[in-house]
Amino acid sequence: MQLTDAHRQYWRKNLNITAILLAIWFVVTFVVGYFARDLNFTFFGWPFSWWMGAQGALVIY
Repeated sequence: MQLTDAHRQYWRKNLNITAILLAIWFVVTFVVGYFARDLNFTFFGWPFSWWMGAQGALVIY
Protein backbone atom coordinates (compact mmCIF):
# COMPACT_ATOMS: atom_id res chain seq x y z
CA MET A 1 0.00 0.00 0.00
CA GLN A 2 1.38 3.36 -1.03
CA LEU A 3 1.14 6.25 1.38
CA THR A 4 -0.06 9.55 0.01
CA ASP A 5 1.52 12.85 0.98
CA ALA A 6 -1.42 13.54 3.28
CA HIS A 7 -0.80 10.27 5.11
CA ARG A 8 2.92 10.99 5.45
CA GLN A 9 2.19 14.45 6.81
CA TYR A 10 -0.35 13.02 9.26
CA TRP A 11 2.10 10.44 10.59
CA ARG A 12 4.92 12.98 10.82
CA LYS A 13 2.73 15.26 12.96
CA ASN A 14 1.52 12.29 14.98
CA LEU A 15 5.09 11.15 15.74
CA ASN A 16 6.13 14.71 16.65
CA ILE A 17 3.26 15.06 19.12
CA THR A 18 4.03 11.63 20.57
CA ALA A 19 7.71 12.54 21.02
CA ILE A 20 6.83 15.82 22.75
CA LEU A 21 4.38 14.13 25.11
CA LEU A 22 6.89 11.38 25.95
CA ALA A 23 9.51 14.03 26.71
CA ILE A 24 7.09 15.81 29.07
CA TRP A 25 6.25 12.47 30.71
CA PHE A 26 9.95 11.69 31.17
CA VAL A 27 10.74 15.09 32.70
CA VAL A 28 7.80 14.96 35.11
CA THR A 29 8.42 11.37 36.14
CA PHE A 30 12.19 11.13 36.38
CA VAL A 31 13.81 14.58 36.34
CA VAL A 32 11.54 16.15 38.96
CA GLY A 33 11.94 13.04 41.15
CA TYR A 34 15.72 13.13 40.73
CA PHE A 35 15.89 16.76 41.86
CA ALA A 36 13.28 16.38 44.62
CA ARG A 37 15.70 17.34 47.39
CA ASP A 38 16.77 20.44 45.47
CA LEU A 39 13.10 21.48 45.13
CA ASN A 40 12.87 22.10 48.84
CA PHE A 41 10.66 25.18 48.96
CA THR A 42 7.09 25.66 50.13
CA PHE A 43 4.31 25.66 47.54
CA PHE A 44 0.73 26.18 48.79
CA GLY A 45 1.90 25.23 52.29
CA TRP A 46 3.59 21.95 51.28
CA PRO A 47 7.12 21.10 50.19
CA PHE A 48 7.22 21.43 46.41
CA SER A 49 8.75 17.98 45.90
CA TRP A 50 5.85 16.36 47.76
CA TRP A 51 3.28 18.50 45.95
CA MET A 52 4.75 17.67 42.55
CA GLY A 53 4.81 13.95 43.29
CA ALA A 54 1.33 13.78 44.80
CA GLN A 55 -0.65 16.40 42.90
CA GLY A 56 1.29 18.10 40.14
CA ALA A 57 2.27 14.95 38.26
CA LEU A 58 -1.36 13.82 38.12
CA VAL A 59 -2.42 17.14 36.64
CA ILE A 60 0.32 17.02 34.02
CA TYR A 61 -0.41 13.40 33.08
